[in-house]
Amino acid sequence: METVRRNMVVARRSRRVVEVWRRRVDRHPLRGVVVDVARELALLHRMSDAIHLDGYAVVRMADVSRVDTPGRGRFYGRALALRREKARLPKGINLSGMGSAISTAATLLPLVTLHRERISPDTCSIGRLGTLTEKSVTLRWLTPSAKWSGNSPRYRLADISLLEFGGEYEDALARVAGLRRPAI
Repeated sequence: METVRRNMVVARRSRRVVEVWRRRVDRHPLRGVVVDVARELALLHRMSDAIHLDGYAVVRMADVSRVDTPGRGRFYGRALALRREKARLPKGINLSGMGSAISTAATLLPLVTLHRERISPDTCSIGRLGTLTEKSVTLRWLTPSAKWSGNSPRYRLADISLLEFGGEYEDALARVAGLRRPAI
């Protein structure tokens, strides 16, 4: 894990597009720019397949198996620069633990997306932060049609493998649901 952490720190300093592989969790890499690294978590400014910066992802360092510079890394960097898109660290995100990351993301934006990929690999939960304890979290669920749908079950923080926020999809849902505009 120390090699992975060191590679994440190097990636953060380089500000280049990287692929973060989590082989035990997902068969596909997360692509983006590492903007912060903490002891247990890392924060990426995600890059979409359309080569735009599109929201953020918090990953557990323990899940990361490899950090690579993709073969088209220079192309991605140049395309982002020509589009005047620059990765940035959102102010106020606390990476001291998954609960802190969720809490601080929820203060900046109206919606967060939680993934429990080992338990339910093909689903995610999107909503507003409901309750947060030292070991668990609930959301006020928002459906893919931007309709409120009650509260999620209590999710163990230890089961959350990926936190996403600030992306175009979350923004579209928030706007259709009539929620406040993002702060980042």
